[in-house]
Amino acid sequence: MSSGKLYYLIGRSGSGKDAILDRLRHYPGVVVAHRYITRAGDAGSENHIALTAAEFSQREQAGALLFAWQAHQLRYGVGVEVRHWLAAGLDVFVNGSRDYLPEARARLGAQLIPVLVTVADETCRQRLHQRRRESPAQISERMQRQIEVPIEDALVIDNNGSLDASLAQLLALGLVAEGVQ
Repeated sequence: MSSGKLYYLIGRSGSGKDAILDRLRHYPGVVVAHRYITRAGDAGSENHIALTAAEFSQREQAGALLFAWQAHQLRYGVGVEVRHWLAAGLDVFVNGSRDYLPEARARLGAQLIPVLVTVADETCRQRLHQRRRESPAQISERMQRQIEVPIEDALVIDNNGSLDASLAQLLALGLVAEGVQ
């Protein structure tokens, strides 16, 4: 059985990564990995496993997390179950961290394919305001953040248009099969 690929979505907050991942859950043969996050389960729109800081630390120390990083006063992780899915030949999509990308690459090598989700500033600002997770000051701070790690080999998805248009780009790149379940 061939190994699967991990499509590691990166892009600034408000680029639409969560919306893309939510829609991908309905495509045949696509596995979307949830993240473990130290924030309330009902905070935001992302499908995640809410953990306390102590729970997160316990899982990290026990080796239950393939990836673990900190950003925006929160801790994020992706479970080791992803390795099993990849070994079974499944392709997996995950919402990654651009700052953690070098470490993620070190752990998975060529199995990891970075996918950069881009969006225009004004579209991003509108999305951040609509989700109501951040204050205006936090939104301004997030808008200033740029991609800092080299991602010259990343696949690029322009998410300025409709969600269907973004998914059509994934289809054209061969990352998903046609047809929605």
